[in-house]
Amino acid sequence: MKTINMAIVACIFLSACNPSNALSTNDFDLFGEACTSLKILGKRTQCLATLENLKKDSKYISDSKKLAKSQETKIPIMFKDIPLGKTGSKTALVEICKQNKSNQPSKYDKKDHCEYRDEKNYIWLSYGNLGESIATIELGDNESLDSVEIKERKILILGLAEILQEKYGLPKKSINSVENKMGTKFDQEILVWVDDQGNRITVESIYDKIDQGRITIESAARIAARGVTEKAAIEVRKSNL
Repeated sequence: MKTINMAIVACIFLSACNPSNALSTNDFDLFGEACTSLKILGKRTQCLATLENLKKDSKYISDSKKLAKSQETKIPIMFKDIPLGKTGSKTALVEICKQNKSNQPSKYDKKDHCEYRDEKNYIWLSYGNLGESIATIELGDNESLDSVEIKERKILILGLAEILQEKYGLPKKSINSVENKMGTKFDQEILVWVDDQGNRITVESIYDKIDQGRITIESAARIAARGVTEKAAIEVRKSNL
């Protein structure tokens, strides 16, 4: 077999080990010719089988990328016009907090919640169709907005999801089966919007309680950081096996 064909076949096996490599139709044609040129039947069969598997993996990755792209929102995900993961968001969040008198210090609660001094800050606010709800707000580096979490009645959360769909378009939807303490099963709808920066909105029709839902709005940086933390935790557990 010619040296160039040997090199091409080697590329096939290297690509098969790393299916994230992007290959064009011309690449596959060239690899097919190289496999066919092998004179030993067993090697030729093995080469062609590997090539077919590589084609399947490449198509799967390509389709996944197209699907992810089609599910991206056309406009950036924000919280009340405050961008996620951008520096200097605290000033705008303070103004939102001050709009509700329940957040101000009182004789029963002397803490000024609008200062956002804690890791998790609990404030009263309105959002979409939610007239007055408690939101958990977390800030990231340089006073950037990392995440917002609101738990409310299921019917209100589903109504909010409709408003979000009008603004951001169709979400990615999945359904999980959950059950209560009595063993009764319910369908939990999960709706997800992602923008081209990786910021994300997740709506869960059921959370903690059957009649309670949740919305979380997260920056791409927070999502990435959580992924690293979860991966590290898995490695620690694996090392303990």
